[in-house]
Amino acid sequence: MRQIMFILSLLVVAALPYDQHACAASSKNSEPVQSADSPSLMFELAFHELKENRLKAAKMGFEAGLRIEPRNALALYYYGETLRRMGDESGAATQYNASLLVDPKSIVSNSIRTALQFRDVSFLIGKWCLDAGGQTFSETISTEHGGRFKLANETIVVFGFFSKNGSTLTFRADSGPAESADEAYYNYISDDRIIETGSRHNGETYNLNYLMYRCE
Repeated sequence: MRQIMFILSLLVVAALPYDQHACAASSKNSEPVQSADSPSLMFELAFHELKENRLKAAKMGFEAGLRIEPRNALALYYYGETLRRMGDESGAATQYNASLLVDPKSIVSNSIRTALQFRDVSFLIGKWCLDAGGQTFSETISTEHGGRFKLANETIVVFGFFSKNGSTLTFRADSGPAESADEAYYNYISDDRIIETGSRHNGETYNLNYLMYRCE
């Protein structure tokens, strides 16, 4: 039986190095301000809390600073990162978009665009199974540096990227063994049900109809 191409993980976005002065540097006021109610100081403290994974304190710090300085593109981005780590994907996307509106060419703009592009396929991360020919096959989908997806089972590892257009998922491989498909196609049913509808390899298209289900 031909190798079955499964889905890969989301996106996650490559983490940027934390800079406790980054938000302060993006402020219009370039002079350091030591006042306790300075947004620059609030952002620096919030950065520190985020770096230490104290998410609730980081959230409060970014919110306090943004009430005073709401058009700080870097603070908006890292506030979005805080919300994402807390499981609020919708809130994170709102802050990412707000950051892009303030400064579409900021040092985090590419990371934001990647995060938004792969946000719709983040549910793919994990272990998936399908039943075929009386056997159960499984694949593990995980994230890789730079937003790439890694698909792995006992015999194959493939790297590439997922895109989502309505209910259609497309995986395009960018490396892997020769027997792997160049592309694989799926229909989204729910976050734990997907139908693999086909694949393309060496110019040949294969029609499939495999129900994939989460099996963690």
